[in-house]
Amino acid sequence: MNSFYETPILLPREELAHFLFADPARGAQKFWIAASGGLDSMVLMDLFASWARTQNLPVEILHVNYGLRGEESEGDAVFVERQAKLRSLPFRVLKVEAGSQPSTGIQNWARHIRYDWFARTAGVNDKVLLAHHLDDHVETILMRIMRGSGLSGLEGMKCEQGIYWRPLLKLSQKVLQEIAAREKIPHREDSSNAKLDYSRNRLRKIILPEMEEMFPGAGRNLKDLAEAGQEWSRFYGKIFADYPEPTTPGAWRDLGFHPASQWLIHKAKMEQWAKDMNRRWLESVYKGLIEGASTVLQLDPEHQVRLQQGRVSFERKAKSVSPRWQQYGQELTRAGLSALLSSDTQLEALVDAGLEQPEKDEKIRRESKALKQPPKPQK
Repeated sequence: MNSFYETPILLPREELAHFLFADPARGAQKFWIAASGGLDSMVLMDLFASWARTQNLPVEILHVNYGLRGEESEGDAVFVERQAKLRSLPFRVLKVEAGSQPSTGIQNWARHIRYDWFARTAGVNDKVLLAHHLDDHVETILMRIMRGSGLSGLEGMKCEQGIYWRPLLKLSQKVLQEIAAREKIPHREDSSNAKLDYSRNRLRKIILPEMEEMFPGAGRNLKDLAEAGQEWSRFYGKIFADYPEPTTPGAWRDLGFHPASQWLIHKAKMEQWAKDMNRRWLESVYKGLIEGASTVLQLDPEHQVRLQQGRVSFERKAKSVSPRWQQYGQELTRAGLSALLSSDTQLEALVDAGLEQPEKDEKIRRESKALKQPPKPQK
């Protein structure tokens, strides 16, 4: 995809590294770089490794080999390990057992695997560096808008969130390509990135370039919208810290749906409840609150809210033991991973995915395959 951002003047290597890594690095005990072998992660590895060496910071490389592309996946693992050794960095690889992947929703499955591993490997005072860039950020925002996001969904990806750190988030892919060419940073191309089987790839290669051609500056405007969303979210957080809890249908009605949604999200965060509430579900909760309903609304098998004539309480249920969940747990166990993912791990996987929906991706795959078939001759 042709990047649609203004390309800043590239700083010298040392100044660029200081600009990207200086402030968030303070206070962390250890740094883990998630490296796939692609251009983005190799630029991150190269720049951070040299900068960390001048700062005497401990760094280790993490790589996940899903085995989905056969010899190509093996080659990626060998390549990343070799690059880590050239920089005198320790290297760890998670090799997922062959045949453990599901028949559908592979991208979502892979995200949960890597974030679960990252969360269990890094300490609470460590930082896991992810190579997401500005183009990824804008794609995530647009996907959320098209799928009915509220204000919180417009935040997109955050530079820092818990143990995760995305230092390249202000750089476009075009800038990263220029850095790789200037510094002669080797990398490998993932053949799956060229396919249109997944919604994000179709968005990246078809929709966004056309959108930018029709509305120059659209990508930059989406980035600005995300910054506004993050600022408003922080503002709401400060307000709701001292805001009296609405307890009557009238109070909820006076608040309005969007502020009420932000209050519910803030309350859920404070109680360490589920973090991925969608807009449609929030609309149902709000409708029940303003109507004074006495009912229970379930978000997923483990989370529900109880409404009582304008009052709301967040409840947790026993974890699901359905056959489907048991099968998922067995797959993760065979892969050497924990079966029950933490809420933070699930949140980061959703943010990474831009809330992709595997069932829709599967539909896209079938439609793409049908388009490649030659038309049947008419009788």
